Amino acid sequence: MNKSKVLITGCSGYIGLKLIKILMERTDLELILAYRKLSAFDHQSGGKIDLNVRRLAIGDISSTTNWHDALEGIDTIVHIAGLAHVSSRGANIASQFMEVNARGTTNLAKQAVEAGVSKFIFISSVGVYGSSRAGKLSPDSALTPCEVYAQSKLEAENGLRAIEAKSELTVVIVRPPMVYGPNAPGNFKALASAVSRGIPLPFLNISNKRSFVYVGNLVDMLESCIDIEESKGKTYNVSDDYDVSTLELIQEIANALNIRPKLFGINRTMLQMMAKLCNKSELFKKTCDSLVLDIRDTKAELQWTPPYSFSEAVRISLGHYENVESAN
Repeated sequence: MNKSKVLITGCSGYIGLKLIKILMERTDLELILAYRKLSAFDHQSGGKIDLNVRRLAIGDISSTTNWHDALEGIDTIVHIAGLAHVSSRGANIASQFMEVNARGTTNLAKQAVEAGVSKFIFISSVGVYGSSRAGKLSPDSALTPCEVYAQSKLEAENGLRAIEAKSELTVVIVRPPMVYGPNAPGNFKALASAVSRGIPLPFLNISNKRSFVYVGNLVDMLESCIDIEESKGKTYNVSDDYDVSTLELIQEIANALNIRPKLFGINRTMLQMMAKLCNKSELFKKTCDSLVLDIRDTKAELQWTPPYSFSEAVRISLGHYENVESAN
């Protein structure tokens, strides 16, 4: 049996490591893992990845990265790698995001066309819709990115569709919301830490709704994108299919930790003003405004249902019921 060859980028990152873990169990796939440098493999994998899997160091991702060696015989690319944070501040921040996330992605896609790759799965971001929106957002909803990171992801999406239109390469775009899970970086970790330490949080009067996705659900959906032929040429939203307010998320975290959260209420307008004074307007939007994804097409076309419930996923993420994750 000929194995399908799958190239995965961003293998040392949070999502990449989880995806590799489940795909390693497949006997019908041959994985090629692309790292910025191979020392990242040694550090991040902790010996959990089969050393016989082909691994390549491709250096920094940019408009000039040479992917030739990585693309030989590849059928599908899952492009997870990208720039999410810039430590320096200055006028070149936007250009850094565009160089890595937009031009770096289209450079890979152009070389994929030359190498005869058939499918390119690109991990974009919910940020292309903006930080907050009313109603449920479908892949056809208007795109209004607010941050340079999201703008670079949208630029990459547009570039990929342009390449797709002029070649045999078919593109699948996946737009995840905030990804959480065990040891996940970002806002979920910060919120869980605050709840666990008993820090009073001012969200008692907030009644928003937002979509989230557990990393186990996300990589399961990505596996479906690899397998399902109908995924070609599509754009998919993904989530846990269970949307919650910030207050409900805090309560779920507290339940998993078996503690009582400390909450108090502040007038929404006052809270918004305080956030603006502290230069945290985007954080206010992400914690107090709504952004809900419609994933009906994702479930129907991929014949997919999130394997983990929201409550189960939060408990796994916080270190409870570890055996649940290994049993699924």
